[in-house]
Amino acid sequence: MQRPQDAPPADDAASDAAFWGIPQPQATKEDDTAVWEENVPALLAYLEVSTQWRIVSLAEGGLHAVGLDYQGVKVGLELAGTEITPALWSDLQMVEIGARAAMNGEKE
Repeated sequence: MQRPQDAPPADDAASDAAFWGIPQPQATKEDDTAVWEENVPALLAYLEVSTQWRIVSLAEGGLHAVGLDYQGVKVGLELAGTEITPALWSDLQMVEIGARAAMNGEKE
């Protein structure tokens, strides 16, 4: 079955979620942000310390992001007044993994 020319493209994530019975948050015109509410604290923490990367030079040229400098991250978050809980730390590490992959040009 082909979709009409003026139909928007299918949202694979939404159709996959529906197939598996996973509820999806409903965006409204007032709340159409690209970041889910439960991820905001980790994103804000990451933005507070996003300059604290360990970068190495590659022998063949170029740079490679190794990961966040955790000592710098700890100090940065403390100075920003952000309480570092185990849950926030875990979420921040997930943001780090995604950011590192993007910085290094890795495909997901």
